[in-house]
Amino acid sequence: MKKTLLKTLAFLFSFSAFSQNTLPESSEKNILLLDNTLLKIRKLYTLAESINNTDIGRAKRIFHLSYHIAKENNHPEWIPKIEFNLGNVGANLSQPDSALYYYNRALYAFQKQNNLKWEAKIFGRICWVYNYLGNFDKALLYGFRALTIYQKLNDPIGIAKANSDLASVFFSQNNSEEAINYAQKAYDEQKQSNILRDLSTSAQILGDAWMLSGNFQKALAFLNESLKIRRLFNYDTDIALSLNSRANVYKKKRQYIAALADYKESLRIAQNSGIYWLTASVTGSIGHIYTMMGKYREALPYLIENEKLLKKTFRSQQAVDNYKLLAETYGQLNKYDSAFYFQKKASFIGDSLLNAQKNIQFSSLKTQYESEQKETQIALQNKQLSEDRIKLWTLSSFLGLMIIGGLMLFRLIRTLRQRNKEKEYLIREIHHRVKNNLQVLSSLLHLQSKYIKDKAALEAIRESENRVEAMGLIHQKLYMGINPGTVDMNDYLKNLGISLLDSFGLLTTEQVTINYKLDPIYLDVDTAMIIGLIVNELLTNSLKYAFPEGRTGEIELSFCEENGKLCLQVKDNGIGSAKAPELNNGTAFGLNLVKILSKKLKGDSKIIETTEGYSTFLQFEKVLGNRSTN
Repeated sequence: MKKTLLKTLAFLFSFSAFSQNTLPESSEKNILLLDNTLLKIRKLYTLAESINNTDIGRAKRIFHLSYHIAKENNHPEWIPKIEFNLGNVGANLSQPDSALYYYNRALYAFQKQNNLKWEAKIFGRICWVYNYLGNFDKALLYGFRALTIYQKLNDPIGIAKANSDLASVFFSQNNSEEAINYAQKAYDEQKQSNILRDLSTSAQILGDAWMLSGNFQKALAFLNESLKIRRLFNYDTDIALSLNSRANVYKKKRQYIAALADYKESLRIAQNSGIYWLTASVTGSIGHIYTMMGKYREALPYLIENEKLLKKTFRSQQAVDNYKLLAETYGQLNKYDSAFYFQKKASFIGDSLLNAQKNIQFSSLKTQYESEQKETQIALQNKQLSEDRIKLWTLSSFLGLMIIGGLMLFRLIRTLRQRNKEKEYLIREIHHRVKNNLQVLSSLLHLQSKYIKDKAALEAIRESENRVEAMGLIHQKLYMGINPGTVDMNDYLKNLGISLLDSFGLLTTEQVTINYKLDPIYLDVDTAMIIGLIVNELLTNSLKYAFPEGRTGEIELSFCEENGKLCLQVKDNGIGSAKAPELNNGTAFGLNLVKILSKKLKGDSKIIETTEGYSTFLQFEKVLGNRSTN
């Protein structure tokens, strides 16, 4: 018993470090004192599920704790279920990269078990994430994958759920007709089968879609039905969503008091549950309602809070709209300097989308702002003259000037810090836009490939698409990362591997796996971009040529630092170059590109060939801007 207690205390200590010094609450502590690890996992999992709708942050910690125990004690039957729930937590906390990471891990495990039902369930959640990211092509792809599996299983409830997910994507595309079509199919089946939670979701989507089409009466009918079901079962997060949707209809109908009541109740639930994206949406809506009512003092705190929340969720268009409302509100409150400041931010970030808004109001605010600035400058000059006269007569004036200089230095430091924050925000926005532009280019290449019949040309287009995806992934990591100037190569290379497996249709199969041996290394964007392109070419060659005719195998990707140098190696256990005539007879563009990029890094590359497999090893000096975490 003593030995078991010591193990438990040691594990509690390790978990405190794992959860950033947040100790488990009493219920978790009691569970951790149990001797049976399987019982610990089940009880922690059940506890996390029970609070997932009310306290997502705590649920996340408990899921991670059960995940750690399951992996440490080798309980593979629990690991994919916990990974699925960690994916859900990431989705609810506006962390799409985390959500996709855990969903894909769970998906791989369930596919190894040939568990089609769970596979379809995860496809539905991945559909939701891509819909949130605005990548509607991928969202529809995964939504229809889920629908196909449910149809194969002849599962009417699953078919209805997939139809509901597809309806949500069509609604996000402002396609109200298709959204209503798919949501109605789901609603009818769920009504007949009495699947109330799913029914409430389909009813909400129908309400949102009918609002989009302008039929407010039908919209309210479906939203009231959705809200009634969710209140009946105390689905807190879902209640907040229904209230937000119904408030949107009331706002369209100019029933502001009713809209405010729903928005404020939705906000309370969203804040308690820790759902950033919903909290931001509702906070901004409340501020907008107050401006529509002409109550600008009441609107101001909500709009200021929304600005902070939007920086966490990083949704550019909503940020532009909020800046415009802040400019309008400060202008109505006669605070023209603040009004002009936020109008400038909205104008800069919105670019061409806001050109029409640069009108007489903007000029008027600017004139009043400049007038106030001139008056302030005159006052400061008069004050300085007075201080100079005092300096001539008294020694104490010197001390006064030193104090004033200190205050000015403090203000200058504060101003520089604020400018640094704004520059960081703008840098993130630039990376976001570059990533979006590369996504558009990738989509154009994908569309073009559908009309190309020549196999060689088709492969060239697909390889170009993968190169664009590799570059786009860099910018995605930069705008979503903590430091917008450096790239976490560990995370980036894993995501690049997943993307390439998906591109070759191998992500959901067991034919080829990629094993990663990656040190925690951070690089500047230029170096990371070159390495990403090199890895893209080497992995592509292995995936294309190493495993023909369905042959299974493994690829090892390693990236580490040794003796002040960075070492990169990609090797496979495939058939080798001697048995791959396609590789020997090809254009070798990819390998030439690797050599050119290696020279750009001033590195040495070496090809290692054996009877079984192919390996490329590169070594280069660390350059300015690289840093490794300890």
